[in-house]
Amino acid sequence: MDHRLFDAAQAGDIEALYNLIQQDPFILSKVDQVPFLETPLHVAISANQTRFAKEIASLQPSFAKKLNQYGNSPLHLASMAGDVEMVKELQTIDQNLCLLKGREKRTPLHCAAMVGKTDVINLLLNGCHKCILELTTRKETALHLAVKNNQLEAFKLLLEWLKKCYEIEIGASAFTFAVESVKLVSLGGRVKTNKLFNKDEFEGVMYSHAFDKREVEGYARIKDGLQKIKREEVLNWKDDEGNTLLHLATKNKQLEIIKALFGSIPASGTKVEVNAINGNNLTALDILLDLPREKEDQEIENILRGVGAVTANQIIIVPPPPPAATTMSNKTFEIIGRPSPIDTSKGLLIGAILIAMACFLTGLYPPGGVWLEDYKPAGYNNTTTTEHKAGTAIMAKSFISVLFMFANIYCFFASLFTISLLAKGSPLRGLLLFALAALSVAYLLGLAVITPDEKFPSLLIFFLTVLATFTFPLVLEARAHCRNKRKGSQATGDEDRVKARLEQIIHHGAKI
Repeated sequence: MDHRLFDAAQAGDIEALYNLIQQDPFILSKVDQVPFLETPLHVAISANQTRFAKEIASLQPSFAKKLNQYGNSPLHLASMAGDVEMVKELQTIDQNLCLLKGREKRTPLHCAAMVGKTDVINLLLNGCHKCILELTTRKETALHLAVKNNQLEAFKLLLEWLKKCYEIEIGASAFTFAVESVKLVSLGGRVKTNKLFNKDEFEGVMYSHAFDKREVEGYARIKDGLQKIKREEVLNWKDDEGNTLLHLATKNKQLEIIKALFGSIPASGTKVEVNAINGNNLTALDILLDLPREKEDQEIENILRGVGAVTANQIIIVPPPPPAATTMSNKTFEIIGRPSPIDTSKGLLIGAILIAMACFLTGLYPPGGVWLEDYKPAGYNNTTTTEHKAGTAIMAKSFISVLFMFANIYCFFASLFTISLLAKGSPLRGLLLFALAALSVAYLLGLAVITPDEKFPSLLIFFLTVLATFTFPLVLEARAHCRNKRKGSQATGDEDRVKARLEQIIHHGAKI
């Protein structure tokens, strides 16, 4: 940078500035071309030349976003210096300057919190309250830096702003919901007046409006919960060493900051994680007990123990609950001396598969086997051996075969029915049901082959009896499934049509 421009900025000589511009109209543009440089705006702010800084900022607004070789923008410097007037001036150039990140990703709010400039903190948060959530490269919030630099008043102010910011944000969201509901009410009246919808469409509009009203009411109910959750995320945020605000305040024995931290609970409903563990596996109480004892330590210890603080060795880790089953509710047996329970749904599925396999094999390969050749007695008086056909079951001639066939068929279809129920909820259940149906057909065809002709009517009666037992519940279930699916698709279609029609009317509101 031209040394004459530097001298004019340091002296605050506006007249000299314009003389230099008359001599070289590109003098400020040349400075702007350098990526990292101490611009005249930086120099004027550092020299507390506010009038000159305002002038140069109006002539070259891009200087407001430029970082010097130390990683600071003009707003960073003004924030550290506590120059309220200059901060206001820079904010008029661009409100987003408060989110500009400099060295170690620090924002101007971080810089103001480090030096405790409460007036600047108020200005920055008034301009952009979201900057209170910004983190440095060390994962520090403005509250972390206030604690590390022992800035009690800045810390208290940030706590109040933390509560106020989320009230503003949630209030604005609730207001948006309310405005949308009012729009729909007005829209419904206009639609009815102009008869743009038929009766069913108009009822759909009012139905949609009812949903919006419930959303507003639901939003109001969870408003306090949202505030609590978001504030806790900031108050309990850990830096790169895993330290929360409570860890840092306890380590530095900052009694007043600890009081302010816990004193915010009744007003804001925020819950500080008293027993959070840092990167060294220490709680706040562990840190305090490891430090040399002093007079104020007892009061800090009393505060911590009063809110339930314990050491890391006293924390009981509760394992997370097992995930819920997607098909059926898992029922378990508790067995003394066994570390893990038995999942009955999986065991039942395996058992049903094994039973189906056993019935299939014993049905097609009955005890005693099958005849290997055809036989027909030579004379009518031969009664020692009855007529038989190759491939038919040997035991079919005995009475016990009737009971065997009925039991086998019943167990086979009962196991298939159990498998189909346990697969409920699976995306591949339809494919499985087709496979089970094919297996049933193959099984019945096999039984028909090995059953003698005179025994075939008995087999048919057994099959129809078993089929009637298990088909009725399956038909009822399939009917209920189809009905629910049809209702769901119809409701989805109605909702999509209502939303599409509403968007069309909103975008063409001038025609209404």
